[in-house]
Amino acid sequence: MADAVEPSEVLVGTAAQVAVEADVPVAAPDAGERIIGRVLRFGALVSGGMFLLSVVLEAAAPAWATAEVLNVLRGAAASILVVAPVARLMVSGVWLGLNREWRYATAAAAVLVLLALGMGLGWSH
Repeated sequence: MADAVEPSEVLVGTAAQVAVEADVPVAAPDAGERIIGRVLRFGALVSGGMFLLSVVLEAAAPAWATAEVLNVLRGAAASILVVAPVARLMVSGVWLGLNREWRYATAAAAVLVLLALGMGLGWSH
């Protein structure tokens, strides 16, 4: 019969804490992951800022903040929110290609082609 584990022996915490306590090396995020994070963060922050600006302008109601201006601002914010994951996929595909991960780079390219086909068919019909 296996030895019972005492509650004090159970490791509690995040995976990184468990790895440190177990003396397991933890890989730092590479440059590709940092770039991808920056792309997504940039998209979210810019889009969120534009949405917030449109709400503030609507509440303040300056003379130049017409419905058309607010709609354009909100449309641009929504577009950036949609484009950010596509940009992430493009960055991932390039990064994978540079690291000679051909299978995954090809998969990323195939997904981009499918997205482009979907968008093209959506606009033409």
